[in-house]
Amino acid sequence: RQMLRFRSLVESAEDGFYIFDPADDFRILYINDAGVRHLGWSRAELEGMRPWQWDPNFTPATTAALWTMIRERGTTVFETTVVGRDGGRV
Repeated sequence: RQMLRFRSLVESAEDGFYIFDPADDFRILYINDAGVRHLGWSRAELEGMRPWQWDPNFTPATTAALWTMIRERGTTVFETTVVGRDGGRV
């Protein structure tokens, strides 16, 4: 039931939501429809990408540091600017 609520909330959001796999170099495991629209790649393409492939604010090192912060605090919220397939910024 909670998963259905989460999915309903995330899928109806206008912001991109992403789930990354920290054990696999932060590969995207899930991206909602808004994230797919904003970035312009197909869902299949995005689900294999790492955040630094479309977000100039991330590198492998900064992504690892963010993950450490999440593990220590339990959660975090942040905003960033991403670069879509067409070079536009969102």
